[in-house]
Amino acid sequence: MYKNLIRFAFLFALLFYETLPVNAAEKYVIGYYRSWHKRAYPHTAVPWQYLTHIAHAFISPEKDGSLSMDANFIYPELVRTAHENGVKVVVSIGGWGNDKGFIPMVSDPKARKNFGKQLVNFCRENGYDGADLDWEYPGAEERDNFCLMVSELRSEFKKNDIEYLSAALPAKDWRNGYDIDVLRENLDWFGIMTYDFHGSWSDHAGHNSPLYPSPKDSCGSTFDSVEFWVETRDMPREKLCIGIPFYGRSFNASELFAKGSGGGSVTYAEAMNKLPQNWQYLWDEASHAAYLQNPEKTQIISFEDTRSLKEKCEYLRKEKLGGVIIWALGHDDAGTTQPLISTLGKEFLSKGSWKN
Repeated sequence: MYKNLIRFAFLFALLFYETLPVNAAEKYVIGYYRSWHKRAYPHTAVPWQYLTHIAHAFISPEKDGSLSMDANFIYPELVRTAHENGVKVVVSIGGWGNDKGFIPMVSDPKARKNFGKQLVNFCRENGYDGADLDWEYPGAEERDNFCLMVSELRSEFKKNDIEYLSAALPAKDWRNGYDIDVLRENLDWFGIMTYDFHGSWSDHAGHNSPLYPSPKDSCGSTFDSVEFWVETRDMPREKLCIGIPFYGRSFNASELFAKGSGGGSVTYAEAMNKLPQNWQYLWDEASHAAYLQNPEKTQIISFEDTRSLKEKCEYLRKEKLGGVIIWALGHDDAGTTQPLISTLGKEFLSKGSWKN
């Protein structure tokens, strides 16, 4: 009878464990925090309960492996408050136009070694839990050296008990710069930048970050990017984080997909402020994406809203993906509410796990 009781207790514990919801920390909601916006959007404005990680952007790599940064980058209150709320903090290195030092640094073994030591010291001295590599973008000629850098960094991080190492990647590997067979063993997550499918460089109006492709447009979608990385490059689903833009793109065009010129970047809060000005809210059923049109029908704004974001959260669960990277925290700040980040928290973090 004693043996039966032990067996029953074991089976009950196993069943209880298997039916527990996965802890929110096993999903990734990684918000990029722009260091140059800390006065407009201080650490006290961050809704910590909806995040698992903060990526503090950006510091720069130099060709000799040293690190450079703005004089006001260091922000101990951000790191401390994140940790008090159970949120991990990684320092993001590079960023568009801020990553020129990667190419000469990764090609020099001494510089790579110095980079690893410098980064370890920086993380330990400032309380970071890891680092995020935002090189936009290595090409085929840098692929092997990029892998060497990542492998060496992971080794140094393990020696010094630094937890996370990640990388931001393009929507597709246009330059053939990534060896996923090597990188999957050393990176905790891959943040694929599934936004900017259209912008000021486009000759027509289009979606900034559509979930699905449209039969009227061939410029890409989140679905296309996930299929590429998972099916073509064998990226682990649980490590893949799709990019969520808290901003949109404006276009001088008569309608969606019509010929026109791209305008600027528009935050979510700015886009929503157009509705009281008689802009029309429209929904693209094919792409599962929202957009606005002005009364004169001369401008289009493509943007992420709570409806499109809910559909992306459902897609994340259905495809069993790791989570999201957000560019950027604060872009949905409407003063008293932050609708996009709260939607992510409620629709992705707090709902049932995709692993069940």
